Amino acid sequence: MTPEQYAKAKDIFLLVCDLPASERAGRLAELAGGDETVREQAERMLGNDAGTEAGDSEFGGQQLREGLEAILRTAGDGGADGGERAMPERIGPYRVVRRAGSGGMGDVYEAEQESPRRRVAIKLMRSGLQSEALVRRFRREIEFLGRLSHPGVAQVFEAGVTSIGGARVPYCVMEYVDGVPLTAYAAARGLDVEAKLRLFAAICDVVQYAHQQGVIHRDLKPANILIQERGTVGGGEKRLTGTGAAWGVAVGVGDALPRILDFGIARAVDAENGGGGAGGGVTLATEAGQIIGTVAYMSPEQIAGRGGEVDTRTDVYALGVILFELLTGKLPHRTDGMALLEAARVKQEEPSRLSTVDRSLRGDLETIASKALEVEKGRRYGSASELGMDVRRYLASEVIAARPATVMYQLRKFAGRNRRLVALGVVAVLALVGGLVATVVQGRIAVRERDVAMRKTEVAEAVSNVLLEALTVATPKGALGKEPRLIDAIERIERQALDEKTVLASEVRAVVLNVIGIIHRERGDLERAEKVFGMALEIRRKVLAGDDPNLADSLNNMGLLRRKQERFAEAAAFMAEAVEVQRRSSFTDGERLARNIYNLGSAYISSGELEKAGPLLDESAGMYERMYGAESQFMAINLEARARLALAGGRAEEALGYAERAVAMFRKTAGPVHPSIATSLRQQGLAALGKGDRAAAVKLFAEAEAMAVKVFPGEPPHATLRAIREDLKRAESGG
Repeated sequence: MTPEQYAKAKDIFLLVCDLPASERAGRLAELAGGDETVREQAERMLGNDAGTEAGDSEFGGQQLREGLEAILRTAGDGGADGGERAMPERIGPYRVVRRAGSGGMGDVYEAEQESPRRRVAIKLMRSGLQSEALVRRFRREIEFLGRLSHPGVAQVFEAGVTSIGGARVPYCVMEYVDGVPLTAYAAARGLDVEAKLRLFAAICDVVQYAHQQGVIHRDLKPANILIQERGTVGGGEKRLTGTGAAWGVAVGVGDALPRILDFGIARAVDAENGGGGAGGGVTLATEAGQIIGTVAYMSPEQIAGRGGEVDTRTDVYALGVILFELLTGKLPHRTDGMALLEAARVKQEEPSRLSTVDRSLRGDLETIASKALEVEKGRRYGSASELGMDVRRYLASEVIAARPATVMYQLRKFAGRNRRLVALGVVAVLALVGGLVATVVQGRIAVRERDVAMRKTEVAEAVSNVLLEALTVATPKGALGKEPRLIDAIERIERQALDEKTVLASEVRAVVLNVIGIIHRERGDLERAEKVFGMALEIRRKVLAGDDPNLADSLNNMGLLRRKQERFAEAAAFMAEAVEVQRRSSFTDGERLARNIYNLGSAYISSGELEKAGPLLDESAGMYERMYGAESQFMAINLEARARLALAGGRAEEALGYAERAVAMFRKTAGPVHPSIATSLRQQGLAALGKGDRAAAVKLFAEAEAMAVKVFPGEPPHATLRAIREDLKRAESGG
């Protein structure tokens, strides 16, 4: 059900609920206009309403409805109690124990009921706010809350009007929840990420239940989500796990039960009065009731006062903030101390991502939180249940709904479900395999005519099937009792693709061989890489058009291989052909073309054809700047190549300047630790050595070595680390 359907069902309920029972069905069907989902939802609300009227509960039913009628009669009769009032001794038949807190529309008191003897929470409306509109809204929200019957929602017992200081003041009596605010509970119990997520998913269930009854919270925050443990609910033992028969949702997690307070009423206890959570802050309510909520947790549409846009996705946004805070201890936007208009502007900006606080949270969790926190509500999860289900999919290492299930993504989930494989870089290789397939396929879809696009989609699916089927040999079951090894899967794929009698289509063979060639090249097995790259190129020359960008990819891969083999003239020839193919192509991919132009310029430097290199580096730099701006990792790589070109031309001072700029740009765009910083520091050291400044060169090579040790761990040493150490040794010896 969409948020729009929820809203329509609620409107229909309000129109139909006061009709005689004999007229309701026909009118309901008429207003639903053929939308069965809306009709059933409104029908469910009517059923709950009927249950409340008939209510056998001592504290619900008729007593609550009479109190609501009394509230309605007091509209506009505010009296003189508009400011801070002294704590009353009694509210109706209840003895007040203490003031629990204050919010935008009134005060919250802890009180005692004599028969049966128990504690309750009483929300007392501030009389100075009693305009007719606000009193009507107060009454209507309590009426809706009275219909909520869920273990995760504090129950409404009674409503009425009492006299305080000569003023008639509406009040609402609710179940007193003796729990710990969500974030404080997680900290006190030392919950790990998995436990936090399970608790959060249960909270989503409670919010979803309320949404299905037509109630939007509008002020969700950790202070309004209290966690109770077994033995503290209702004064006795209560089962907190399993599925509630009446609700069809998970009730709690282990001994913990989330209890959500203040559903639909725009006032809450702030952080100073027992809040909890990093956000705290003041609960806002304009005189007209247009801006409701706590700034740190408010959605962009909510803080902007666009009341007509507030729907269930507003609560989804607040849940996203809560998830972010629960996992990181911080908020996705900093709004503390800001004026409302300034905070509204900040909320229109993209929120922080989880990985900016904790890198271990990157990936699916970050995607889930980011989708919940989308500035445009149409891009958020459509409901709290969708958000909760994606969290549970993450916990089960299943594909989440927040992102398309690409080949690379399915392979990563494969690794997550087969943790015995996660060793010696297996996940990285899986990501490489899937990522390369996704990249290759992306360039092949959306080309020219529809039938061509359909054919290329078929190729993508076939490649996915080959890779995923072959990887089953890397699972304990697929290995038939042997120790599973990823190399077995790679070799199985390779044998199938090399076999000319294979049932695989030529295009599929070429994609798979290209992937296998890259794996061999990166592992250092250049002989095997040459064999499979050569076959992939041969196939593509036969079956692809002369301007197909995938032919250019194969040519570029052969060029990169030749460069590793130090056959620089051949590398330049392959890369020149790759650029020529891409320039002819009707498929425009600026990034791939800029990459190949850069690779060709770099190859000309290595082959000594310096006069050809400069214009190509200029062209690729212009393309990268138009795509990514003046400062990016692409521009830094280009600066490093310019340093190589200048040094090869005997211009050491110029080379040093380019290398220094490359190092600074890498530090700014890639972070303090990155492989490219090591290589650009090495280039800076070579330039210093070219100037004759041996001391500076030694210092730069030592810094490059320290960086390379961090980014290239393991034995035997990585080729980059070996090269840096050779340069350092040469500089130290003066050779």
